[in-house]
Amino acid sequence: MSIRTAAFSWKPRCNLTDGGDLTTDLTLNAVPLVTRPMEGNESNECDMEPLSVAMSEDVYGRLLWPQLEQTLQQMLHFRSGRCSISFEQVYSCVYKCVCFHLSDRLFCDLKAFIDEYLVQRALELKECKETDLLLRFEDLSGTYRHALQQISLVFKYLNRFYVEPKLHTTLQKVLTNTFTKNVVDVCINNLIDVIVAALVNPFTLSPAVMASIVTDLYSWSAGNESFYRV
Repeated sequence: MSIRTAAFSWKPRCNLTDGGDLTTDLTLNAVPLVTRPMEGNESNECDMEPLSVAMSEDVYGRLLWPQLEQTLQQMLHFRSGRCSISFEQVYSCVYKCVCFHLSDRLFCDLKAFIDEYLVQRALELKECKETDLLLRFEDLSGTYRHALQQISLVFKYLNRFYVEPKLHTTLQKVLTNTFTKNVVDVCINNLIDVIVAALVNPFTLSPAVMASIVTDLYSWSAGNESFYRV
């Protein structure tokens, strides 16, 4: 069975259309990989293996993760129609991380990045008062739900070959629980207090907005007993 060496050149371009153009060109040239066909039903993360672990770690740290980190920043801060991302290029980036057998590192970096982002947002929410808290939560929740859909698509290869077979869950479930733990569980008592106060004073918020917030909060808080005191 023959073994072939392969090289690739990767030039992702990501344009931020809201508030100016942000263009990033990263080139990964002539990174040697060994490719081998899969035999029978053998399950491999990828049909390519890195020639050098040190090389793959270096490429990941200098090129692959920085590009993914930048993309995650955009996904978490902009809703649909406000941010332009090349999903094909970013998906290719994730694919290469898995091919370098760096799935564990990629998952840990992704989880840590999302954790840090949500912890900061929860601290900001705790500083909000009354109806502003509800409106800020609604905005954060909606933005995160949209980002979660995008992240699940972009990191599909990581989910398929690492999260599902090794962690026995899905990436979407992991990141949903991350939001519940870092935001909802931290802010739920304050949120419910404001909701109860708003019920006493009708039309503090429009009925449609209030219904949307309660429904959204319930969807994140399934199983959380604090919610059921409303």
